[in-house]
Amino acid sequence: MESRNSRDSSMASKPSMRFGMLALAMLAPMLCSGALVEYTLVVEEAIVSKPGVPFSRWGVVINGTTPGPTLQADEGDEVAITIINEMSASAAGTSLHWHGMFQPGTPFSDGVPGVTQCHIAPGTSLLVRFTATPAGTHWYHSHSGTQYVDGALGALIVHPKVSDGPAQPAWVASVAREEVLLAQEWNEKTGAYEYDSLRAGVYLGGTVELNGAMHMLGDVAWPETWLANGEVNPTFYASVGETTRFRFINAAGNYQLNLRTSGLSMRLVAVDPGTFVEPTDLDVISAQIGERYDFLLSSQSPGIYPIYISDAIGLNHTVLATFVVMAANG
Repeated sequence: MESRNSRDSSMASKPSMRFGMLALAMLAPMLCSGALVEYTLVVEEAIVSKPGVPFSRWGVVINGTTPGPTLQADEGDEVAITIINEMSASAAGTSLHWHGMFQPGTPFSDGVPGVTQCHIAPGTSLLVRFTATPAGTHWYHSHSGTQYVDGALGALIVHPKVSDGPAQPAWVASVAREEVLLAQEWNEKTGAYEYDSLRAGVYLGGTVELNGAMHMLGDVAWPETWLANGEVNPTFYASVGETTRFRFINAAGNYQLNLRTSGLSMRLVAVDPGTFVEPTDLDVISAQIGERYDFLLSSQSPGIYPIYISDAIGLNHTVLATFVVMAANG
């Protein structure tokens, strides 16, 4: 089998994981044939500082960053991922769930402790294998405690196998570039603090009165800091007439997000779990937590177009990213 994107995955499994490894070995023949795509993901604690963020805070990072690296594969590839837990011995175990993957024949690779596996204890590792299917925009995140709110997450992109699958929609040929747009709330307080406070009955905001009615927008107040791909208001560039495909992921922990652009409409072309839809121009895309939507942006004239997010009723607004269209001559 062809090997692509190979990374070191020699970490030995602990005895407690032998049953899981045996089960995966038995299921391996059930995987679809395709290239072998290997990754190693190291989960650890860190004090995270971000440009444009007025505070540093404890977080959970993957390969040294939050979000972790964007994982990519073609539909039908066999994905082998070694997860190494390098968190402190006093920390809880960790896990990674592959949000959107169907896991045909590999349920024990789904990454949900208490359902498909035990937590990966500090100082140990786990090898998971699954078939990359379906094609589309997906993501991965910890399913242990509040770790994903604290940074243990990343994008997972599965590209369609054009030679084997159905014909691609006509708009695909017009796309000049693709960009992941992963929205992540980033509060100064940790997810554990928020969770423990809420369980103790402490009000953290998120409920507002509007026109005489109470609206619960989230469990906590609208964050002052939102990250897109780990940055505050990153800029995406395109030339006049070029089309950019954005793969939007709502990776928030508390909020439904309404996505808008200023001065441009968004052409919706795909929804999770990777289903193409009739291209439709929209002013707003409403995404619940964990949902993904692919949309196209283009302009026939130069300009600066902010991409906004807001809560479900539009009370709070934040510029998530900026789309800059430049003249064709630069």
